[in-house]
Amino acid sequence: MATKTTSLLSGLSENFSRKELFGNYGFLYSLIFCLIPSILNIFFALSIATLIFSGDLARYLPVGIGITLFSACIIGSILALGSSLRGVIAAPQESSAVILSLMIGSIAGNIASSGSPSQVLPTIVAGITFCAFLTGGFFLALGYFQIGGLIRFVPYPVLGGFIAGTGILIIQGSFTVMANQPLSLNSFSIFFEQNIILLWFPGFVFAIILFFLQRRYNHTMVLPVSLFTGILLFYISLWLSDISISQAQSKGWLLSSSPESSFWPPLSLSSIGEVNWEVLFGETDSILIILAISALSLLLNVSGLEVATKNEIHLDHDLKVTGIANFVAGLGGGLVGYHTISDTLLIRKLGASSRFVGLLTAISCGIILFTGPSLLLYIPKPLIGGLLLFLGFSLLVEWLYDSWFTLPRSDYFLIIVILLVIGSSGFLQGVAVGIVLAVFLFVINYSRVNIIKHELSGVHHTSNVYRPIEHRNLLLEKGDRIYILLLQGYIFFGTAEKLFNNVNRRLSSLEKCTVRFILLDFRLVDKLDSSTAFSFKKMRHLAITKGVTLAFTGLNLKAVQQLQLNGSNSDSDDEKDYRIFSDLDHGMEWCEDKILEMENARSFRALPIEQQLAGLFSNPEMVPRFINFLERVEFPAGQPLFCQGDKAEYLYFIESGKITVLLELGGASNKRLQTMGAGTVVGEIGLYTKTLRTASVIAEQPSVLYKLSLKSFEKMQIDEPQIAGHFHQHIVRLLANRLIQENKTTRILMS
Repeated sequence: MATKTTSLLSGLSENFSRKELFGNYGFLYSLIFCLIPSILNIFFALSIATLIFSGDLARYLPVGIGITLFSACIIGSILALGSSLRGVIAAPQESSAVILSLMIGSIAGNIASSGSPSQVLPTIVAGITFCAFLTGGFFLALGYFQIGGLIRFVPYPVLGGFIAGTGILIIQGSFTVMANQPLSLNSFSIFFEQNIILLWFPGFVFAIILFFLQRRYNHTMVLPVSLFTGILLFYISLWLSDISISQAQSKGWLLSSSPESSFWPPLSLSSIGEVNWEVLFGETDSILIILAISALSLLLNVSGLEVATKNEIHLDHDLKVTGIANFVAGLGGGLVGYHTISDTLLIRKLGASSRFVGLLTAISCGIILFTGPSLLLYIPKPLIGGLLLFLGFSLLVEWLYDSWFTLPRSDYFLIIVILLVIGSSGFLQGVAVGIVLAVFLFVINYSRVNIIKHELSGVHHTSNVYRPIEHRNLLLEKGDRIYILLLQGYIFFGTAEKLFNNVNRRLSSLEKCTVRFILLDFRLVDKLDSSTAFSFKKMRHLAITKGVTLAFTGLNLKAVQQLQLNGSNSDSDDEKDYRIFSDLDHGMEWCEDKILEMENARSFRALPIEQQLAGLFSNPEMVPRFINFLERVEFPAGQPLFCQGDKAEYLYFIESGKITVLLELGGASNKRLQTMGAGTVVGEIGLYTKTLRTASVIAEQPSVLYKLSLKSFEKMQIDEPQIAGHFHQHIVRLLANRLIQENKTTRILMS
């Protein structure tokens, strides 16, 4: 933990260079650039305060304004200096504030029913502080243990339903702010009374105009210009109607101060004893929702900023910084806060993406808090409620309208279900239902994914073992006896059952099925569920019934245990109903050997080098002349002919024995590229291209080879050009045959 703290502090120190602090501008320009985002930040802080302290709690609004401004100052300052994204603006957010408003409303109602009104404000402030502490600790834990990325695994439709539900609650809160009446089915008719309509209808019109302007122009200046214009029009209307400020306050069009409370601090030390802890801890479910929605909203905001700014944000680092910021804000009774998309993008479009601009924007809230917060009480309530209504309406349109054209119908259906559950039962229930349905849909959708990447036979795919021409022709003729399935992805019970059905259909599709070997290659399989053992056990029984041998290739030890293949079903290798091989190549080699054995193919006898080379030349007299350029060498089993990375200075003709070509993959691992026997050539490509060896070659058995060195090769081209010409033709035919086989396999894999 100490190491991680030191790393965090050293990372923060890098943010205090002049370029990081001021960008391309100095103090004066930074001060000018921060004016618009500062005003917007203050305006949003006021709207969040009125959202939380609305209805019967409106008398505590000055306390709410003080708490919100303090939070915006502290959280904004710390993230402006510490975030991995330069120029980020951070403040309390409406997504968590709307849940907090429900929680403190419940706290106030429970305390009021017990007849202890003096406990209301202390318990509310304690609840707000408690949420900030817990959320800060949650963010810190996610960041320090580097598990913040797990948030990204929350299904996208669940996030959508979550945010759409937040939009509904923000809309409800906006009407409560404007009309000072809670919006519900029971109180719906009240909102159409004449005196109530005058309170919310101007804000509704403002929200609709702002929404369409934002959709039409999508410019960061639309919002500030609309707010300034709205304030101006409001006071012009008051002047034309000859309505005074006090009359506007009495009509509910302006915020009004209360003599019961001050802006700051929210509580005195003596008030802590009046906190009703029993009522507070009864809101555990709301506190958990705030934790969850804050983490999810932070993820969405960070992801949105990454896309919009084309800059990577280190999520774990920013989680730690955000956790510290919320913890410090909680010391002063602050609200939960994190990155703000709109203000951050605004200052970047203004060309002022510096840490100092973000810091000044945050400090402006502190200046207003301690110098003149009463000025904020003259901002029109219809504009505050209209801004909230605009935010809620934007979320609903994004997830209920825009997503219709971008999301699959199953995902869209999931959003609607979550939204309905949230509206009828609550947030936790909605998220729980959403996750359960997301898992269910995942299982359904993934079960439709074909885990069989390719189906091949021994005709199209062979092992990397060189065999004499008569054996190759025989294996080509009998290649349909080998059925190869290259598997991929995640195999669980449903997909394993589909695999079993596929094998069953193949073995039952022909009146006289020729398949004798089934190779299941697991090299591309990501994970096996333990439930797959049953399906593979059925496949083994089917193979026994059909007289087929199963071969499993590319399995690791854990997969072997999951498939229950770690026990032998017979003491005799010939009686086993399955085989396990390290890779597909060795599995193919074993199957090919078995086919040759079934067909009583005679074993290939190594011929002297003179007889092997007879087919290279039109005149037998050329053979001994060619051999004069070769050097006979012997290699014991396990000795390398050459190693990967060596300089290519010779090739070998194999008279007897067996050699293997290995690709070294790093560490102790390697991959067999080919196994060759008598009558073949190895090392010819390096000799021709004069490049470094791309693979290692070792003697698998005691072997006799004839070496053609680069020096002898060049001498042969000068002294015996006719012999060199025949040799070139032989190498061209050899490479062409290899290429034909590779192309055949490639076409099958790409079909």
